[in-house]
Amino acid sequence: MEFKYLPLFLLFLVTSQVIKAQTISGHIRDTDNNPVPFATVAIDGTSAGTTADEKGYFSLNTKKSNATLVVRCVGFEETRMNAKSGQELNISLAEKENFLNSVVVTGTRTDRTLKETPVLTKAIQGKVLRETGAVTALDALENIMPGMHFNPNSHGDNIQMQGLDNKYILVLLNGERMVNGKTENVNFSRLNVADIQRIEIIDGAASVLYGSNAIGAVINIITKDVDKPLDASVQGRYSKYNTYALDAALGLRGEKFSSRTVFNRKNSDGYTVETGEGESASSRSVNPTNDFSIRQEFKYRTKKLEASAYGSYFQSLVESPNSPTDSKERDYNIGAKVNYTASDRNALTVAANTDVYKAYTVYKRLNDSTALGNDYHTTSLRVTDAWTPKTGIQLIGGYELNDERSYSVNLFGDDNHDKSAYNNNFFLQGDFKIFGGLEAVVGGRLTQHSEFGVHFTPKVSLMYRLKNFRFRAGVSNGFKAPTLKEMYYSFMMGNVSYIKGNPDLKPEKSWYESLSVEYITADFNASVSVYNNDISNKINTKEYIRTGEPVLWLFENIGDARIRGVDVFAQYNFLNYWNVNAAYAFADAIDKETKQQLYGNSKHNVTAGLMFKYNDFDIGGKTLPFCMSFSGRFSSPRIYESEGATPGQIVRTESKTVSVWKFVYTQRIPSLYKNFGMEMQLGVDNIFNWTDPSRSINPGRMYFASLRLSI
Repeated sequence: MEFKYLPLFLLFLVTSQVIKAQTISGHIRDTDNNPVPFATVAIDGTSAGTTADEKGYFSLNTKKSNATLVVRCVGFEETRMNAKSGQELNISLAEKENFLNSVVVTGTRTDRTLKETPVLTKAIQGKVLRETGAVTALDALENIMPGMHFNPNSHGDNIQMQGLDNKYILVLLNGERMVNGKTENVNFSRLNVADIQRIEIIDGAASVLYGSNAIGAVINIITKDVDKPLDASVQGRYSKYNTYALDAALGLRGEKFSSRTVFNRKNSDGYTVETGEGESASSRSVNPTNDFSIRQEFKYRTKKLEASAYGSYFQSLVESPNSPTDSKERDYNIGAKVNYTASDRNALTVAANTDVYKAYTVYKRLNDSTALGNDYHTTSLRVTDAWTPKTGIQLIGGYELNDERSYSVNLFGDDNHDKSAYNNNFFLQGDFKIFGGLEAVVGGRLTQHSEFGVHFTPKVSLMYRLKNFRFRAGVSNGFKAPTLKEMYYSFMMGNVSYIKGNPDLKPEKSWYESLSVEYITADFNASVSVYNNDISNKINTKEYIRTGEPVLWLFENIGDARIRGVDVFAQYNFLNYWNVNAAYAFADAIDKETKQQLYGNSKHNVTAGLMFKYNDFDIGGKTLPFCMSFSGRFSSPRIYESEGATPGQIVRTESKTVSVWKFVYTQRIPSLYKNFGMEMQLGVDNIFNWTDPSRSINPGRMYFASLRLSI
């Protein structure tokens, strides 16, 4: 090389190094290591930026030796990271938190994402429960799911959904039956919101996988798992009437073992709601309550085996200030589950669960001594096998035994307080990906009931994928055996009336048909579904007037019911920080013989919510995210129709229109310790002070505050 060219060569070397030093490049992938095309990459605080190519590769020039990159892409969480000039990066983007990407299990008893499950499923995520200020699972269901109502009284929480009450709705905890205490009511106070991962709901008959009681709906409450070595939290919440809730959780996880302990304490001094005016004035009261619960679960995991054992205890004391007695409830739940994955195509699960509910009368004048009034046991044993013989075909089948035992002084008269029934079940369901975007789920269940013989319930569900659309259709048959109460009830109400069960009842059956269309993008989701539910041999009490004797109310198969409805849902994430959602449910529920609306049905129900989440709020160099949520529900008057005193006369009454709205503000608080989180929540429930003393014991507007500490 000649000397005269040396300066040019040196200039080239220096310039190339400068250019290299001013370039930041890299690849952008999702958490499954797939390229994320066309993501934007910008240098924070400047106008400099670029767009990744179709393979997720980008290259960006900068004059800074150190820069903060902001990476954004529709459908993914925004990511910020520090980068040095000359550095080649591998950037991973996490999908935006979207309930459609969450895994659900209730519809098929196998893991499927919500948007890909062929059985139409609704889900409420645990994070949503916290951000919207839900205190109990009951709050979450009523305020988020349109068409679901609760009417608490001395008999329990009293669910009503699409005109159907408790006995048609099966409530599960982690896929296992919860005992129905308090005359066919599940006590939702047993459930700790801080321990809920999500709630899954299936409308209509689901008897193939879940058996009797699943005619109206299945509600499956899934508890949290431990996903890090140490996961601990404590939360306290306080509101009016000395109403407070204390939650504590401790999770520990090693390479194979994990443990999770959850504690909950709730208290309320009670309150009184005045009804009517003048001479018709009266009052309804909610008695003081004190609840306590603890739940423990252990898990052991290897590559092929996952085993868990769990147990819980719940106690509730309800005080009656003007009575010589109080009431106490206790619930014991214990169970175990083992899942063995023999191969990529086969997994065997064995599960056993026992839930025991006991109710006592507490005699205050006898040093609070107790007398057992009710004792209900539900025990289940299930063996299932999930087999994938070839790609696109999955079969799940097995055997289930359900045993129900009841002891009740009040329900079953003086002769025999103990009653029992059991059923053996064999079920098989196949999931077939037929061609293109078409998928079918076909199954059947054979039930042998100790009192009502053998019954077969089939179902078919279809889903067709077309780009961003999901079309679903389903037909299912439901079977519900009469309850022990309906068969053996024997209760004299003073000398006025006598309520009597009927062992000759026929099982109730249903046919449920549904059609739905859903549109899905990363930031927008909308769906419309229509359904029809025909129930035959519906059981209710029928009045018989007897001269010189108390009126007899006898349980009988008195007719058929038909429920037709439309559900509409939409959710939209916009401007990075906002989320809006709305849902509408229409249900026309009638008795097919009398043409009356089913007792307590509300035809029109709306829920709506607006949420603002800002994750970049900065104070003193610390990022302190906050969230504001405004949500509520509207329901048309609930209809109460019954036969009058004269033949053919219909007495119709209505509740008030329901309009209950809530505002919640959640703020992360600075912490002095690393990995230690603090979160404050302030809110007001029932902002506009809605009350309906004649039909509801809502206390009106309630302010609340909570503080949560976590590691």
